[in-house]
Amino acid sequence: MKNTNPLVAGPAPHRSALIPKTVFRCFAPPRRRPPPALTWFTQWSEEFSVSLLVMNSRHQEALARLTPALLCGEQSAINLFQIEGRHLTHQALSVSATLLHSIEHDETAHEASLQVLRAKLPVASDEHAIRRRSQTYFAGLGRAESVAHHFGQVSQLDSAVCAIMWHMQQSVVGGNSMIGRLVERIRHDEARHVSISRRHAFALGLSRDDYSRLGELVRGGLTGMLEHVADSFEDIGIDAGLLFARIKRGAL
Repeated sequence: MKNTNPLVAGPAPHRSALIPKTVFRCFAPPRRRPPPALTWFTQWSEEFSVSLLVMNSRHQEALARLTPALLCGEQSAINLFQIEGRHLTHQALSVSATLLHSIEHDETAHEASLQVLRAKLPVASDEHAIRRRSQTYFAGLGRAESVAHHFGQVSQLDSAVCAIMWHMQQSVVGGNSMIGRLVERIRHDEARHVSISRRHAFALGLSRDDYSRLGELVRGGLTGMLEHVADSFEDIGIDAGLLFARIKRGAL
């Protein structure tokens, strides 16, 4: 089968060995997208591709249900960054554009690595339903009212991803050295995104009240979506109730 994965764009060492031939799509890929951040993605993918997934079937099936939701989030973020980036042509917003592109590069690497992980997992029996619920939630976020609101939204959503990755690090799948390294890397990047995006949102004039309101909408909607896979969090040793409470608090 011909590899049509849009991540395979631009020169990259050993690229063909890293990207799965079939990928999960929640949203159509943007026309222009940066290649994955090769500084860590290449090494991790090469090692993961030749490693055994030492995990029982129950844990694999749970991870197979969680990974599509995470992929939808990464793909939605990449598309939103592309849309917003095209509107930041004024010189006064050049810093915003630079920050967006920097975060977009990280998100592209996260998405690529999650595709590599998913390729080693069974296909969830309800993957279509998970995709549809995720599409509904992320599409509902839509375009923000302003650049300031967009950065506030990025900060709030990425804080939730940090919480998820923290719990996954402590879970039974986090004990797998390769997956543990991946979730640690994603959490590290997302924590940086939270800090950068929040500071920039405030610098652009977003009020703290508006930031808090955005958080309630973004994190509340996310936990509603994730409630449908709460049993899969439980299956890998994560207390879903504690995780959702952490997300709603905005704790990293």
